[in-house]
Amino acid sequence: MLNTDGRWSMVVGNYSGMEALSADKIYDLISEYTDYLVEIHTSDNADSDFIAQRNVVIIGTPDSNKYIKELTESGIIPAADGDEGYFISVGKNPKNEDYQAIIISANTDKGIFYGASDLANNYFANDVYQRSDFNKLRTPKIFSAPFNEKLPEYSRLTSPAVKKRAIWTWGHCIYDYKRFFDNMAELRLNEIVIWNDFCPLNAKDVIEYAHSRGIGVIWGYAWGWDDKDMTPVDLVTRSNWEALADQILKIYEDSYLPTCADGIYFQSFTETGRRIRDGVVIAEAVVDWVNFVARKFYEKYPELHIQFGLHATSVKNDLEYIAKVDPKIQIVWENCGAFPYCYNPSNTHDFDLTCDFSRKIANLRGKDDNFGVVIKGMTTLSWAEFEHHSGPYLLGVRSADYTARHDEQKSRYWRLIQSKWIKNAKYPYETIKLLAEEKNGDLDMQLLIEDGTFEENLYFPVLLSAELLWGADEPLDDIIERVMMSRHLKFAEFEY
Repeated sequence: MLNTDGRWSMVVGNYSGMEALSADKIYDLISEYTDYLVEIHTSDNADSDFIAQRNVVIIGTPDSNKYIKELTESGIIPAADGDEGYFISVGKNPKNEDYQAIIISANTDKGIFYGASDLANNYFANDVYQRSDFNKLRTPKIFSAPFNEKLPEYSRLTSPAVKKRAIWTWGHCIYDYKRFFDNMAELRLNEIVIWNDFCPLNAKDVIEYAHSRGIGVIWGYAWGWDDKDMTPVDLVTRSNWEALADQILKIYEDSYLPTCADGIYFQSFTETGRRIRDGVVIAEAVVDWVNFVARKFYEKYPELHIQFGLHATSVKNDLEYIAKVDPKIQIVWENCGAFPYCYNPSNTHDFDLTCDFSRKIANLRGKDDNFGVVIKGMTTLSWAEFEHHSGPYLLGVRSADYTARHDEQKSRYWRLIQSKWIKNAKYPYETIKLLAEEKNGDLDMQLLIEDGTFEENLYFPVLLSAELLWGADEPLDDIIERVMMSRHLKFAEFEY
């Protein structure tokens, strides 16, 4: 039976970092359904009798919470997998079966947060009702039952299908970086590539907050491409390569190195449908150029993580050259064929050929190469209104009113996009699953979400793609059902 007053308490490990965020999330969740002040202790200040005499939430890692360690070592709960996997369960209190316990266990505080988010956003939005008497769902009272009635038993042991689950965006399209990164953490996304004309003045603050949410930051800037202040790369005589490489390195050292970022990203001159430029094969020239510049970086910063944004449209028939890119460089492929590589999610023609090309590039430099792709088909910049910046700016410092107004405008586009994602969900699912299997999960997949007011609302394409990156090994129907019931889901609407 439940304890006499039906109340719940909490026992956490370290109330710091993302473990503290996890405790806050569950504390807030209990308080959503109840009207009492939830008692919470660290594991060092809670004895076994305290746990045995009540309904309790136990949160932590084996290192931070002695009760998680005890339950794991005794085999009562399974060990979590890796740095981001977690185990969550709802069931009998392991110290007294008359009571219930919710357990969230992981090996890192980031894994704990992912588990807490999963529990809050999925179990308490979907599974808790799926496991109830269906007839009760006709009664509104059932939707206030959690923590007031016995919770249906549940458990989930999970870890990500894709190692790096990222967003690619222009920096000026992040309107509130704190809310943006909070939403990324909720969706278990762990990397962002931010492209800028100039390094933001508040770059260090941005990175510090992203890191506090378990998110690595990669700064993107031009390497002799799409930069009005830089001389075009001479592909014929190569006479200006040395000077340009020094300029590119200096930009990094002056602007991006001091920010303590997790790497840099660049694009070069491959964003074209042509195979030849200035009489030179683009694939051959770009590999020589990229390796030339990278050598200068690696001579001074041998551990620097460098991502090379490569558009397949200009090099798809010359892959023998691309195979020669320095193996330390991570190639991030774009425009590799049909949806989900293209902007239009209705464009699913030649999907079989797209899958064949995906396998080819995934293994081009061996099974263990640094490999990534960009998933498109969501919101993009309005290029008709776009203009390059004249100097540094503050990233993600806009009012909530501005973001809300902008979201109303973007929702018209999101409504069109979401209908196509619902119809064509199998295409990103099959692509992500294929690449995850080819690379055994060790790859970087970046969701192109440009100017999508990600900090304001999370629409179906965003939730679905994030869920696919985590659980592509699950059946698609199950993934869609979980997304449709998520607490975060927002369907785009507008009046005609």
